[in-house]
Amino acid sequence: GRRTRRMDHVSQELGIGVASQSETDNEAAKRAEVQHFENVVKAFLYYKEHGTHVVRKHEASFARLPQGHQQIVNYLPAKFEAQKQCLQVNQDFLATIVADTEGFIKNSPLLTGARTRFEHIEGSSLDMDKIRCTLR
Repeated sequence: GRRTRRMDHVSQELGIGVASQSETDNEAAKRAEVQHFENVVKAFLYYKEHGTHVVRKHEASFARLPQGHQQIVNYLPAKFEAQKQCLQVNQDFLATIVADTEGFIKNSPLLTGARTRFEHIEGSSLDMDKIRCTLR
């Protein structure tokens, strides 16, 4: 009733209590924007790790081929090495792009230690596809 309205009014004046819907929407939009930015940076940081994993899977598949089949596609080991070198060049480029993002994401729980602990930080396959398309 009247007492509740009065308490709501006092709470709003003091800045406590439930935020208005527009403030909540604005905060949610900011959080979503920060989350998206962190995901982009995370994908850039994880690019080489992801690509190396893919190349290793192909190397393992090649190693399982019978010798006769390996001889038919004997160019593949050199191609795998070239892919690893390309991954490094691309990673260096991507690292340059995100080098100055630390101020934006300084205390991000998603990216803390991302440069050294990739087992906890993974980019999605979709993110990796987006990066590959961007690099082309």
